[in-house]
Amino acid sequence: MLALSWMVAERIARSRFRLSSASARFAMGAAALALLLCAETALAILAFEQSLSALLSSLTTTPGLLGLAGQVAFALIPWLQGHTRGA
Repeated sequence: MLALSWMVAERIARSRFRLSSASARFAMGAAALALLLCAETALAILAFEQSLSALLSSLTTTPGLLGLAGQVAFALIPWLQGHTRGA
């Protein structure tokens, strides 16, 4: 999933001139992370009838921390692409 995200983010960033700076790419990733976390929260509450406190406490477990690390890695993809390219 992260590999696919890498390819899609690169394509989006290349098609948008304003996304050539590191700060714009970081903002793109931050917005993606915010949307991802909002979607995860909504899904947990609405589809799985999980309370917000239960969702937050699940993030303190090893699987929860690994999932959160993957989400942060996802959010850093646009910035990393610009950083590795020297943008």
